[in-house]
Amino acid sequence: MTVSAADGTRLSVYRDTPARPRPGGATVVLVHGASVTADLWRVHARHLTGLA
Repeated sequence: MTVSAADGTRLSVYRDTPARPRPGGATVVLVHGASVTADLWRVHARHLTGLA
């Protein structure tokens, strides 16, 4: 999905949701640089959200 930043820049977003979200659970944002893709974070995101 895409979202717009405050300055109008369009950002691509990949979202994982845990199977059992905890009320008040933390939101984790992982940002990649220009030389990599969001695939870099996929394993980490799945671990952090309990989807691994």
